[in-house]
Parts: sequence; C-alpha cells; structure tokens
Amino acid sequence: MDILYAKVTELNAGYESDRINALALDSDHYYVVSRVNIGGSSTSIYLENDRTSYNSVNLTFYTIVDGKFKEYNIFSDPNYNPYL
Repeated sequence: MDILYAKVTELNAGYESDRINALALDSDHYYVVSRVNIGGSSTSIYLENDRTSYNSVNLTFYTIVDGKFKEYNIFSDPNYNPYL
C-alpha cells in the first residue's frame, strides 16, 4: 500500500472540536497518515507522530503518483473502508 497523506482543506466542517484540531495544522503541509478508522457515522484520522484524532471532513487525502501529490478517495478503497 502506498503512503497516504492528508492536508487540511476544510476548516468550517465538523464539530467545533474538529475545527479547532484542524486549525492547529499547517494548511500548506501534507501530513503522513498513520491510521484510518472509518466507522458507520464518523471517520477518525491519525497522523504520524501526532496523538490527536482528526475528522476526515476537514481533510483531503493524497498519494504520490509520478512524483506529484494526487487526490485519493479513501472511502472507495477496501484497504481503508471495512464496509466495502
């Protein structure tokens, strides 16, 4: 499986605590994702070297293809989505 990256792209979504967590991240930085927990009503994202759980609604996901970041849909990938 390729390395999965996340970048903050939506600061006005989710609960207030989700927005506060997302605001603490650098919106210009691509973070390495260490764990994805897709649940029935929410998805928790854990970033490498960070103990905070982030809401997927605040993030866009990427992989690297031909040396460039390419947007990636974790919800359509059975490696991340146990409901598929």
